Amino acid sequence: MTIRILVLILGISLSIQTFSQTENCWSIKVEKKDISDTNSLSEYFNPNGLYLVENGIYNFRINGTKYFMYRIVNIKMDSLTIVFGADSEPEFTFPVNAIEKLTFYSLDNGRVGFPHNILKPSKFNFETVQRENICAIKKVKIYIDRERKEYVEGYQYMTAGYGWKPVYKENGKTYLLDKSIIHEIKNK
Repeated sequence: MTIRILVLILGISLSIQTFSQTENCWSIKVEKKDISDTNSLSEYFNPNGLYLVENGIYNFRINGTKYFMYRIVNIKMDSLTIVFGADSEPEFTFPVNAIEKLTFYSLDNGRVGFPHNILKPSKFNFETVQRENICAIKKVKIYIDRERKEYVEGYQYMTAGYGWKPVYKENGKTYLLDKSIIHEIKNK
């Protein structure tokens, strides 16, 4: 188990975490209502807001239902489509204004910090915006053997204060890699 964790960590550290760039795309801008300078907003969590991008994994509450660790697979002018973690189906499509809450956990090497950061429409604006730069997060390779020949592809989960954490699927199960700790994630 320790060797596997080490190989996974090495695989993640050697996979450069980059963003996909295209000419024009849609993102969801989540911006604190009283903020005057939006230049600090990026694809990383910030108490003033951030941009939600395709392939990013987030925690939503939409139309009264919690979607814990769901990945955005598509953003259009007025809607978003999500799936659980590294799955490809079932897909759920909602209007952007149906988002009731985003929750960002402070997760570092198995320790969860409190309070969780919650972004709600009462304090934040949620709007789709067309961008010319970062549109999606690229998949990451997670090596599962010492020789770095076998790997699984994963996606990134946004946390508060600790950046992106890889999520991947192996043998029908979904996992989150948090430094040296592997968490099995179940779709509830």
